[in-house]
Amino acid sequence: MKRVTCCNTVNYFPMGGAFSASSSASDAYKLTQQATPNKALKHTKNGQIGRQLGLVRLICCFVFSMFFLPSASAQSFIEENTHTYYIYYPVSIDLLDEDFSDNHEALTSLDSVISVIIEGEEVMELLSVTFGGAVSPEGGERINRRLSRGRLNSIENYVRSRIEIPEEIITRNDNYIDWPAFIELLDASELANKDEVRVIVGDVSDENSVEEDDDIVRQLRKMGSAAWNNLNREVFSKMRYGYVRFHVREIVRRTPPADIAEEDTLGANPERAGQLVPIAPLSKPAPRHLYLKTDLPALGMLITNLGVEVDVVPHLSVSVPFYYSGWNYSGETTKFRTATLRPEVRFWPKAENQGLFVGAHFGLSWFNVATGGEYRYQDRDAKSPAIGGGLNVGYRLPISRDQRLNLEFSVGAGGYKVEYDVFHNAPDTDNGVYIKSCNKTYFGLDHASISLSYKFNLNSKKR
Repeated sequence: MKRVTCCNTVNYFPMGGAFSASSSASDAYKLTQQATPNKALKHTKNGQIGRQLGLVRLICCFVFSMFFLPSASAQSFIEENTHTYYIYYPVSIDLLDEDFSDNHEALTSLDSVISVIIEGEEVMELLSVTFGGAVSPEGGERINRRLSRGRLNSIENYVRSRIEIPEEIITRNDNYIDWPAFIELLDASELANKDEVRVIVGDVSDENSVEEDDDIVRQLRKMGSAAWNNLNREVFSKMRYGYVRFHVREIVRRTPPADIAEEDTLGANPERAGQLVPIAPLSKPAPRHLYLKTDLPALGMLITNLGVEVDVVPHLSVSVPFYYSGWNYSGETTKFRTATLRPEVRFWPKAENQGLFVGAHFGLSWFNVATGGEYRYQDRDAKSPAIGGGLNVGYRLPISRDQRLNLEFSVGAGGYKVEYDVFHNAPDTDNGVYIKSCNKTYFGLDHASISLSYKFNLNSKKR
């Protein structure tokens, strides 16, 4: 059973009246049964007002589409739909892998509907969101519950890194073991002994106790290794998933077949109506973010620093950190004074600009350094900074539920032209006694950082 995207229509509101019907699946979506959230959503007063305003905007856009969109045979409707996306996981894994199973197709479809939602209530208004996670039954309770919650978190992190969603419209459902899905997959399989399995499983549900789950697994294992391996291949592998379900209000165009009379398109015979074709949204830029960050080890060395990073396009960002220290550590003979600028271009294998990255950077650094020894080193005449550049590699990961707070690791190396003066490191002399000037070319490590960053969404609207 392949579950990627689904659309289930709740209500249509055509010009001149309202009627209820179930939609046929469009090419973009696969029809599936709508799942009811497992707990009531909480809505604030402001959220209710916002949704009322959103409905007004939808109605205005709907009226426009009725009279001004060039189509002789299609009708416009405001609908409430659900769009559900399933992401699958290998056994014992809760990290989202785009290349596993059909995940690439599902994530492409998911990104597409997120783009429509971000475009604004004029096309699609987000009403509620459900995140879920599930596991196959063969593991122990502790491991399975951790995996189901981890899979829920991974798909939630993916979605909320792309669009801002108010907490009050979110429902979370870590199914643990989705026994109804097990029955559905079993019935759809070609297993020779599925009737025997059906008897063992009985009337299971999501409300099974741990003891009931364990007893079912024990009986299934007693069927033998061949039967167990077939179950794992045909059924269990499709129960390891996370999902996101969007409940939206949107405008669609109903296009009837050419041989259906005009009155049928207006609801006289909704069973014969044609497919639902969503109105194409306006083009939009890819999600972009701005990061403000600081290097924690540098702060520990009393070097003030601030970095700014901006997503340019998917897979590409620009980062500009600046470091400054203008004071001594203890006395006049120990200091690490610097003003350093290190702009950098980063390439990210993942389109959301998270995870692993590689970069190329340019470096410019004024310095005045003494470690308490006999000599002090300063860029020549205090106006000849070290200049150069290099390559670096790093990794960024979110550390907060809303994906805004991130921890970033980076290490880089390069080559620099360094011109500096050497002085005696004497506390009783204003500048120390000048000894000599040196010119060198340095190759080696030029930075190692652990940065804390906060992310701002540049082009998403708050729902």
